[in-house]
Amino acid sequence: MPVPDWVRDLRVDVTDEHAADTITPDGMVAYLQSRSWVKVTECLGGAGAFWRHPDQPSTHHHLVPMAEHYVDFRRQVIGLARTIATLEDRGLIGVLEDLRAASAPAPPAEVLPGQEAIDA
Repeated sequence: MPVPDWVRDLRVDVTDEHAADTITPDGMVAYLQSRSWVKVTECLGGAGAFWRHPDQPSTHHHLVPMAEHYVDFRRQVIGLARTIATLEDRGLIGVLEDLRAASAPAPPAEVLPGQEAIDA
C-alpha cells in the first residue's frame, strides 16, 4: 500500500533502523543514478562508495554503504537517506520509500502460452 503524499512530505526524523530493512545497495545505486548523482570512488574494499550530488561541488562526497553484512549497514542507510532528503529538499519518509521501491525485486517475466522462456 503506497504511503500518502502528506506522509512522504513530513519533515520528521527516522531513528528506527528497521526503516532500512528492505533497502539494498543495488537499490540505492539505482536511485542515485536515476537522480544524476555521480560515483566518485569505491572505498573499504568495495564495502562503500562515495557519490556526489549533481548540484554540489566536486569536493563534496557522500558515503553509500555497499556491505549489507556490516553491523551498522542500516544506520548508514538512514544517514544517507537523511543526506538525500536535505539535498533534494524532501521529507525523509519519502526518500526512504523511494529507496525501498528502487530496491524491490523486479517481478518475474510472465511467459504466455505458446511462448518459450529464453535464458540470456
